[in-house]
Amino acid sequence: MIKKNTLVFDFDGTLVESNHIKYNCFFLTTKNFKEHHEKLNDIISNNINFDRYDIIREFGKQVKIPNKEIENLILSYNMLVTNQINQAKEIEGSSKIIDLANKHRMNIYINSATPILELKKTVRYRRIAILDENIFGKPNSKIKNMQEIVSKEKDKSHILFVGDGILDKQCAENFKIDFACIRNRENKDWSYKEKFNFSSNYDLVNFMTRNNLF
Repeated sequence: MIKKNTLVFDFDGTLVESNHIKYNCFFLTTKNFKEHHEKLNDIISNNINFDRYDIIREFGKQVKIPNKEIENLILSYNMLVTNQINQAKEIEGSSKIIDLANKHRMNIYINSATPILELKKTVRYRRIAILDENIFGKPNSKIKNMQEIVSKEKDKSHILFVGDGILDKQCAENFKIDFACIRNRENKDWSYKEKFNFSSNYDLVNFMTRNNLF
């Protein structure tokens, strides 16, 4: 891996311990439809490109929930998940790596599947030191977001994408960008096979420091 001047982070499971929060909040929000939760789990598991709106609307469609109630479920989900993620623990070393990247005048981005407005609110609330215009989320895909980042940065060989999901891995491979995988229980089936895999951002900081990658 060569020296980097740009870091691109996924958000959930990469900067903040929030994968489980987003998953659990689907079931908390739809607690009045417990008899259909197996169907909800199937929708979540089988549609990795779906965002929160897609999941809830597809669930509502399959369970025949009135449109107005579906939109109310979306509002309830947004409030619940935002409050919990605002208070969630960071992945160890997240603040450290962002502080070091800023100190070395690196360009820092977020490329997430979270809806952009909610994502920006959370980043501001948590005081994560990343420029507002460098935060990318839904409705655009991670591929489309990365295309915009690459076009801004010109030399993609100096970009490192840090993530924890299979979509992150695929996105990095699509652009032939180095990928640093943050291991967790959700990606244990494949993360250890990645060339660059780390237990936390603190582990990644140590690797980058030892190899003069900042």
